[in-house]
Amino acid sequence: MKKLFQSTKLLIIIGMLLIISIVIMRYLDTPLKNDICKNGIVSFELAKNIDNSNNILNSWDNHAKQSAKYSLYFDFFFFINYAIFIALLLYKTRYKIKKGFIYLIFIAASFDVLENTALLNLVYGNSNKIWSALAYYFASIKFSLIILCLMYLIFNGFILFYKKIKINR
Repeated sequence: MKKLFQSTKLLIIIGMLLIISIVIMRYLDTPLKNDICKNGIVSFELAKNIDNSNNILNSWDNHAKQSAKYSLYFDFFFFINYAIFIALLLYKTRYKIKKGFIYLIFIAASFDVLENTALLNLVYGNSNKIWSALAYYFASIKFSLIILCLMYLIFNGFILFYKKIKINR
């Protein structure tokens, strides 16, 4: 199992799937962007309250709402891709703390599931204010955890780069 996690081939395959997934997500996000929803699905994720969520939903035509549904359903595949890809990168770092960050990226992915569930409730017409709040808080925590993991990876990259420069002197 350890060899599987250290496999560069697996990392490349998951990375390619992630790139394809990003392209699909961007395509699905295009009809969602307008004056009220400037950042597409991310604006909807971070709407925070039912009034903002309803304003976004009302700004979308039927095509955009359908695209939002596809985007939210596709995100169930997307978060698996980004979580595994980031976890594989984290696994390749040298410090024992990496295990904690691997747990964090999978916690972020589980929050993505909860956030998507809340957003799908809103898209399908359940205007209970709890769904907007849940989506906001789960999305905020998810983004924070992803950023934290990426910062750890960047920090490790700088350390590795510094060590290579130091060795080559």
